[in-house]
Amino acid sequence: MAKAAPAPTQKYQWELLQNSPVANSRTDDIWFFDELTGWLVNSSGYVCKTEDGGSNWTPKFFLAPNLPSFPYLRCMSWANRKIGWFGAVTGVDVDSIASPSQYIRTLLHQTTDGGETWRPVENLPEGSPGGICGFHAVNERVAYGSGTNDPGLPGPAIIKTKDNGASWELIDMRKYASNLIDIYFFDEDNGFVVGGLIDPSSKVDHKAYPPPRLSRYGQVKPVILRTRDGGKSWTNTSANIKNFESGEWGWKIQFLNEKHGFVTLENFRDASILVTKDGGKSWVKKHVAKDQNPKSPAINNDLEGIGFINELQGWVGGWGFQDLSAPVGGLENSYTEDGGETWIPQNHLPDPNIQEPRSDPRYRINRYRFVKNLAGEVTGGYCSGQQVFKLNIGGGKKGAFGARTLGMIALKGRHEPANSTQGSVTPAATGQSKTSSLTKQQALVLEPGQVWQLAQAPNDDGTVQISYTLPEDTENVFVGLWNKFAFHVRTLVSEKQQTRGRHTVVWDGTDDQGNPTGPGVFICRMCTAGRMGASQLVELQGAF
Repeated sequence: MAKAAPAPTQKYQWELLQNSPVANSRTDDIWFFDELTGWLVNSSGYVCKTEDGGSNWTPKFFLAPNLPSFPYLRCMSWANRKIGWFGAVTGVDVDSIASPSQYIRTLLHQTTDGGETWRPVENLPEGSPGGICGFHAVNERVAYGSGTNDPGLPGPAIIKTKDNGASWELIDMRKYASNLIDIYFFDEDNGFVVGGLIDPSSKVDHKAYPPPRLSRYGQVKPVILRTRDGGKSWTNTSANIKNFESGEWGWKIQFLNEKHGFVTLENFRDASILVTKDGGKSWVKKHVAKDQNPKSPAINNDLEGIGFINELQGWVGGWGFQDLSAPVGGLENSYTEDGGETWIPQNHLPDPNIQEPRSDPRYRINRYRFVKNLAGEVTGGYCSGQQVFKLNIGGGKKGAFGARTLGMIALKGRHEPANSTQGSVTPAATGQSKTSSLTKQQALVLEPGQVWQLAQAPNDDGTVQISYTLPEDTENVFVGLWNKFAFHVRTLVSEKQQTRGRHTVVWDGTDDQGNPTGPGVFICRMCTAGRMGASQLVELQGAF
């Protein structure tokens, strides 16, 4: 009897959620309970909620970037629909800490009322990592946080609670890693954390990892650390892989089930993932290329986000770009249908064979999340980058890349979100519709970058000109710069009062200490009165 033909490969299409908040750096994390209810945190400092599958978003909290620790929102996890957490990276390095509490009290926030209010977690132990890059709420009692992504920040370490944040344990990870990013636990005791460990014998490629800060990553090699006893002991389960490059580390980890898992390896020069089929006991490195021939070049680089919908089909993306005309990168996505053996590009680049302006709407992807039914079947999917993107299962109409409609953003009865400078919000008039037109004030809260016209342009001398418009006289204006790993490098504007009109400041490519930052992509973040913010990517072309 002839064998039955294999089932056809399911087709998937990604579409832009046009009303998702624009973060002109990135929406670093998302979380979805089902196909309708979800959350995001982004580089502009906002925590937002959707209740209609991403068509509309309500800002619930704003964390000001000009706090003493210069926080940047990085990750989010929920134990249930009431108890949730978000973590931040801070801009305080080992050498400049005057008071550890400066960064500790902005590392982590918690909600216990479904996100209506958020409070800083102020009882974290001294010595906590300088940034919470990954967080996993295992259940309503137990949660783990990992960090930091930067080898120069305090840490690396893991924070753990067994009583919903009433107390915390610090797990020192310096023996095992130099940086830690994402974390995942199957249960209260059994889990993984990914990152890298510096190999002092490795030579730094200063062209790919320019000094001063990025050269710290140039000697890092990946580690996939596993514990079976709640963090008391750890084993590097990727130690069997001998062909790791220096300047490479684990960034995101995903498990489909107890057997099948995936890790992205961040590498400024190349692109690979790790795959396990035995629950993480061993890992195999897969090159993101047309095939696994060692001579085949990578079709991506600088990977961060990874999302597999089953054992064979998945996507990766991040900051990578090979088209030098792309201003700041992050335009490349890659797709596999055979578990990583072969890959095809799905890039956010002009495609002469189609009528639409871009061949794929996704770019700068850092996180994929999928929704499953009780049978374990994927019924929905989302990923986050410049905005939020939704998976169209079975093909269908292709998502358009285009303008957004401010009037369709959900307001849910708020003039502005709660923020790090106040403990309450002003409710809007009752009976307001989700799709009602925005007032001027509400539009300013949700899209201050558009109202401020925050922009950047290179000058002929290699400096960068950053400009913005204030529609009225404004208090406490702040403009600062972070590198793409969310470390604060320079404050450009910090004024108690500025008059209405167009303002311009020139960045000379140095940090707050006057040292050259080196070339690369940077995140310009602006806020006023600690209550609203915006972000814009800046590219510095060369060293000074």
